[in-house]
Amino acid sequence: MKKTFKKMTALAVAFAAMTFAAVAQDSGALVEALVKKGILSDQEAEEIRADLTKEFGQTPAGKLNLNSAVTQLKLYGDTRVRYTTESSRTKNGHELSTQNREQLRYRVRLGAEYSFVDNFKAGVAFTTGTANDSGNSTFGNGTDGAFGKSSANDAIVVDLAYLQYDPVMFDSSVKTSLFVGRHKKTFELDWINFDGDINVEGAGEKVSWELNKNFNFGYNGGQYLYEDTTNQGTNNTNTTRHDTWLLVNQVVAEYKVNKDLSFKVSPMMMDMVNQTSPDSGATGASTTIAGYGSILFVPLEAKFKLWNTQFRPYYIYSHNFESEEALLAAQSLRRDNVTVDRNNADQSDSHTFGFEAGELKKKKDWQVGLYYIHREAFASNNDLVDSDWALQRSNMKGYAVKAGYMLTDNVSLNAAYLTGDTLQDHIFPNNVVGGAASNTNQIADRSRVEVFQLDVNWKF
Repeated sequence: MKKTFKKMTALAVAFAAMTFAAVAQDSGALVEALVKKGILSDQEAEEIRADLTKEFGQTPAGKLNLNSAVTQLKLYGDTRVRYTTESSRTKNGHELSTQNREQLRYRVRLGAEYSFVDNFKAGVAFTTGTANDSGNSTFGNGTDGAFGKSSANDAIVVDLAYLQYDPVMFDSSVKTSLFVGRHKKTFELDWINFDGDINVEGAGEKVSWELNKNFNFGYNGGQYLYEDTTNQGTNNTNTTRHDTWLLVNQVVAEYKVNKDLSFKVSPMMMDMVNQTSPDSGATGASTTIAGYGSILFVPLEAKFKLWNTQFRPYYIYSHNFESEEALLAAQSLRRDNVTVDRNNADQSDSHTFGFEAGELKKKKDWQVGLYYIHREAFASNNDLVDSDWALQRSNMKGYAVKAGYMLTDNVSLNAAYLTGDTLQDHIFPNNVVGGAASNTNQIADRSRVEVFQLDVNWKF
């Protein structure tokens, strides 16, 4: 009886340790400690180890053979089905045309995050879709017949592939994270000014310092490879090309009045380095104006709670110090010998106002957001801004309304209505509204854009 009691006690302790210690496959250290205390004999310890190995091997976790350096593995994913309509009006001279589009789309993302010893982490994730700012695949868009799966939109691509190091600092109030690879952005900027689906490539840094219970400070940095140049060096036009980089530097200051009220300011510089002018004659020169930017962002926000509800009003001002270079690039891309009025180079500012209420965390949670956007012609890098509002165009003003509701802890419904109108007509001559800068990055060639989206999302 005594032997059976000791064995059951040891099994219970070992099983508890195995359960709560990230599915540890080897409880040898615990069993060894029980032997040293005289609770178990050597023979009993061997029997327990055999039983534990057998039982663990029959569980789902036991079928995973992880490297001993992995201390934790987290699997996650989400799926979204979206109904969307887009309506845009184009004005060219006295001609007015309307373009409408209706689509049913889906997005699937699967990922894994590994925790290693010595404060290292790594992540890998895959997504549908090949666009840098969208994982959407369109139903009925296959090229191999009904319900086909051969279109580029149905491709599965790498969305994340990064290594993270969180060094132990001399002061526990200072936390640092270093990233390399393809990872989520390390800086703070809303979904309107930096599309939430874009993951960056290169290196990033996040540092936070809790000065006291009221003041927090931080630094966010990034060195991202924006465009790789295969033909570096000097070509036959004597033009030297280099890789184009996106450099980000941001400081963050937050003041917490109490647990329900805080204020934050987080100014940031976003600079393009080594961008090549499209009229330079260089082989493979950029075909968009998007890369011409030395942009200052000044985000201001407050958070407060009323009636058990989280509220977040914010404002973001931005200014592009290279707006004239962007204007000249737009003129070159038109390739129609049109001379652009350089006075339009002062179209370099953007203003974003947002007001959000509620949070989406658990069943029955809700959230609504109201946003106003005023984006002048050469204020932004249109490769990076949200792809839904005004269909990624500048020289536009308008608003967005979003709402979400959690049906369960894992399933949510979301709806959005986004609309934009031209800020200034005839930036380019010939009565073109705004004027197209390129096929994909345009300066308000649409006089009005309306987008409606209805989503159902589920995650694990």
